[in-house]
Amino acid sequence: MPELHTLTIYGASDDCLELEGYINEEYDALRPITLVLRAPTGAQLAVSAEFDGATPIRGDGWALSILHVDPQWTWTVRLSERPDRPDDPAIVLEVPVGTTVTEAAR
Repeated sequence: MPELHTLTIYGASDDCLELEGYINEEYDALRPITLVLRAPTGAQLAVSAEFDGATPIRGDGWALSILHVDPQWTWTVRLSERPDRPDDPAIVLEVPVGTTVTEAAR
């Protein structure tokens, strides 16, 4: 079994998607964004994020979603809250060492 680490993904302000934990990174998310996570085994998982001001689903805030594109991704995925803002959503993942994140083409 691979060594796993926690990765939390959440929106900040109205234009930034943040990754915190195993990978610490920020992405420009002024428009909807999709990130693709790739494990060393080749398994993939995608996360989409959109600041929801123009087409409200939850009001004025972030809408996050998981795109389970690969059944080989079997590690834990949990819907949660942003660490320092309990009213904001977050996605908490367990990722194996060697996992990479790339932005999908827009």
